[in-house]
Amino acid sequence: MTFDILLTFYRAGAGLLYLGVAAAVALAGVMFAASHFGEVRRTFTWGHWIVAGGTLAVQFLVSAAAVVLLVAEAIKPATAVLVFSNWLVVLMALAAYPLGVWLEDRHRANEERKPGELAAILGWTVLILVWSFGSMLTINAFVEVKEAANLSELLMSPVALLAFLPIALLAPFVEEILFRLGVQGVLEEGCRRVGISPMAAIIVTSLLFAFGHAGMVTPDGAKELQIFGVGLILGWLKWRHGFRACVAGHMGLNLTSVVLQVLLFVFPESFTTGV
Repeated sequence: MTFDILLTFYRAGAGLLYLGVAAAVALAGVMFAASHFGEVRRTFTWGHWIVAGGTLAVQFLVSAAAVVLLVAEAIKPATAVLVFSNWLVVLMALAAYPLGVWLEDRHRANEERKPGELAAILGWTVLILVWSFGSMLTINAFVEVKEAANLSELLMSPVALLAFLPIALLAPFVEEILFRLGVQGVLEEGCRRVGISPMAAIIVTSLLFAFGHAGMVTPDGAKELQIFGVGLILGWLKWRHGFRACVAGHMGLNLTSVVLQVLLFVFPESFTTGV
């Protein structure tokens, strides 16, 4: 019983840590935009406004789809709450966006990035996939891994996949703003000023990113280990090739997950473990 209580506190604490980090980055973004309006206006181009507006539009469409699915009893209220609560994280990410763009612009000016961004995106996306699915298959060989009930329902319902696909595209953008563009960007700036390796920023950001996924599967720690590895790869990709590259890699991972989930419906006998 005591162990179960500790697990409950751990999962709740990890979730609060995720929201706390997101809120801190969003607040910093708002404060920076308010006090450095001229700099933000120069670095925040029309393309960034289109991306931010598109993000809000996709979130609105996903929420509308959740309402339809809820009325049609294709999903349960708990799953709909999961979709609607994502609004908070989306808004915090968009609040942090100007600060992240400004930091990215500064790093681009101070550090020469390696060429071959497209090749890097493809190569690192493959590495992310190998790590993610390899680690989960290894875990499944020893223990039974179960997704959280509401997330599992969203993934395993063929109808709900129509709503989940936009989330798979939206989540990478939102999470990369908050963690790689926001947290890692701020920590990279600190590392540069004190003269230490940016790997420190990548490791710390990856740890925070991993704790935000606590409680998604059992046993506790399995998902965190997987996401920590993904975070390291995405952090390195952002550092060497920029924000667009790590978003593309993250989207590649999520889209592949959705494709595998669809294949699970079509050829269930071919899959003996969950993803």
